[in-house]
Amino acid sequence: MKPSISLSVVALGFMLSSGVCHKMPNNHCEHEVVFNYQGPLAGDGCEWVATIDGVAYHPAQIDDAMKQENLHARCNYVLTGDSFYCGLLPLKLPIVEFSCFKYPDE
Repeated sequence: MKPSISLSVVALGFMLSSGVCHKMPNNHCEHEVVFNYQGPLAGDGCEWVATIDGVAYHPAQIDDAMKQENLHARCNYVLTGDSFYCGLLPLKLPIVEFSCFKYPDE
């Protein structure tokens, strides 16, 4: 094979392989999440709580569209390493950020 042809084949292979990576985003949200309002902070509540796989979390950010009592959706999340304290006792909720979020109608 001539050097110019082999270089063209390698370049073509590289372009095709890099193109495939961009065409396959990971949009699969794996976990079910349920949102519930647990009262205002001033009244010893915890505001909005996200329950994921049976564990209660405090969302780092929550859109207005997520603020629906008993909203069931799908998500992927990462723990921030921080905790949110709320309630009368108080409760210690791990803080999460959503890396994938899909509403029920999506």
